Amino acid sequence: MRTETHRIEAGDGLEISLRERSASDPEAAIVFVHGATYASRAVFDPRGMPDHAWLTWAAEADSAAFGVDIRGYGDSDRPPEMDAENANAPARAPAAANDVEAAIRFVRERLSCPIHLVGTSWGTIIAGTLLTRSDAPEIASVTLHAPVF
Repeated sequence: MRTETHRIEAGDGLEISLRERSASDPEAAIVFVHGATYASRAVFDPRGMPDHAWLTWAAEADSAAFGVDIRGYGDSDRPPEMDAENANAPARAPAAANDVEAAIRFVRERLSCPIHLVGTSWGTIIAGTLLTRSDAPEIASVTLHAPVF
């Protein structure tokens, strides 16, 4: 199983962290999108707990699994708005959707297999925002876990 952490560029120049655990010859790729409380690594690939990680499970099932850290979360760059006095959220859904789109583009350039998208909590809103765009990237399926209502 290959384990890497990539730094990819979002559309506006910020660098986004993308954690990968992959089978040697994956049949599919899965991009996991975290919610508003925890970064991707804490949710999908917690340190010291590979046997309980979604990324490990997916890689052991012959997939390439990626956990994207939205801007301002985990190892991704902080947007300038976070440094302002009275800053609100690290990112709004449209900017976060751009980060996920950059991750999908990166995966597509590296692998020639179907890409699936999994969003959890706030990540369901991010995935929905991305997939309802007129220029949405092609994905094989979407799973919305613990959606925000």
